[in-house]
Amino acid sequence: WTRISAQGKEWERRASDGERLPVGITSPKAGWYWIAAQTFSPDESEREAYRKMYQEIRDKRQDLQKATAIVIDLRHNRGGSSGWSRDLAKALWGDDRVNRRAKAYFADTQVWWRASEGNVSYLENLVGVLHKEGQRPVADMLEKVAAQMRIAQQAGEPFFKAIPAPVAMNMREARADTATDPAALLAPVYVIVPSRCVSACLDALDIFQLFDGVRFIGAPTGADSTYMEVRTVPLPSGFGVTVIPNKVYLNRPRGNGIAYQPHILFGKLEWSAKNFMQMIEEDVTKSRS
Repeated sequence: WTRISAQGKEWERRASDGERLPVGITSPKAGWYWIAAQTFSPDESEREAYRKMYQEIRDKRQDLQKATAIVIDLRHNRGGSSGWSRDLAKALWGDDRVNRRAKAYFADTQVWWRASEGNVSYLENLVGVLHKEGQRPVADMLEKVAAQMRIAQQAGEPFFKAIPAPVAMNMREARADTATDPAALLAPVYVIVPSRCVSACLDALDIFQLFDGVRFIGAPTGADSTYMEVRTVPLPSGFGVTVIPNKVYLNRPRGNGIAYQPHILFGKLEWSAKNFMQMIEEDVTKSRS
């Protein structure tokens, strides 16, 4: 055994994640748009970069309509808050279009929140953090959940059960455009999926796959259980921590322990943007022939 060298670490990074790109949208060549979303746990500068990118995507909608391809780069992404990917989807496909499809897709999904004192306190604190980060819709939703968890706890109930109201439309109806939707995005969208994609990264794929023309390229993703929104508590010994989930999904469309398989399996050694561009260009050419 010997300690891995700096060169070895660099080789490992290239073979597993590739280069780290800042949050934003760039055009590597005419007609191509590359959306770097390699973290859903952004720091303050990355949060501002996300908000700037959302607006830039909306401003570039006509250009994106005529794009040869759009790439969403999730390399390095290991989850965080699903609000960032949901807002990205809304910028690309339109707010109402995303909301309709997501609502129909998760029509039968219930969320049971475990109403312990530790869980309630954790969620109340998280609401404040999300407000500071500017994630107002997610913060407002969790604030209501925390209040209902507190009520359930005081009533001696083990769970606050978030059961969705009946949905008026099925998935086929939800896919139909309305007069208020922006023009449909016709360009193919390639999502780079790493093997370490879990948690909110998988939530992003749940939403992206609801739209035509989306193809995953990369490796089989990670998988998660239906126990989510975890917090960690140090053990009294100081030698470890315990991981405590706050909620459990019932009837989630993506099953317990299920991974996403890529439409295009990435077979090159180095996970570089250059190699992904080459493979995506080949797929675009093939689809047009």
